[in-house]
Amino acid sequence: AEICFTERIRVDEGDIEELADNIAEHGLINPITVMMKESGGYMLISGYRRLKACAMLGCDAVSAAVLTAIDAEERLRLEISENEQRKDFTVAEKVEYARKIRVVEEEKARQRMSLYARGGNPTKEGRLARATPENVGKKGRTRDEVARAVGFGSGAQLERAEYVAKHRPDLLQKVDRGEETIYGAYRTAYEEKKTQGAVKP
Repeated sequence: AEICFTERIRVDEGDIEELADNIAEHGLINPITVMMKESGGYMLISGYRRLKACAMLGCDAVSAAVLTAIDAEERLRLEISENEQRKDFTVAEKVEYARKIRVVEEEKARQRMSLYARGGNPTKEGRLARATPENVGKKGRTRDEVARAVGFGSGAQLERAEYVAKHRPDLLQKVDRGEETIYGAYRTAYEEKKTQGAVKP
């Protein structure tokens, strides 16, 4: 079945070849995690490096834990909670979790839309059966709610971090080390982008 990806933060992926060698020797111990899509196929939730390593090995099939949109949301909440307790939640990881939450929320919205179009079926659809004409089509969590869920102070701060992650991901490491603020990194990335845009090819 087809596995779709969303835009991923450009961070160091580590040694994929070493991971591939490990999988070749021991097998895929931890399956990747995917979410079922209303339109068919699956969306990757976690396991990007493992999937790339398996592709490098030429694997025809990969073990995967298949989640519904509701289950995927609960899995993300648990992972976020565990990371906060360990205090090793980097800015890049926060941005990545925010992206995943949006993907899950968008899929939940599509499922609500489909459920409402079918007239709803509480016995089969569980919590998604609460769809009504009023909530169908809503975008799910607001920007500020997503930001708070992953540990940012505001939606504006999350947007700045996302901008840095897209244009100058290397600056996020300075933020993590306390050498730069998110706002400072954003201003640097923004000014560089503006300067580049002002230069004619």
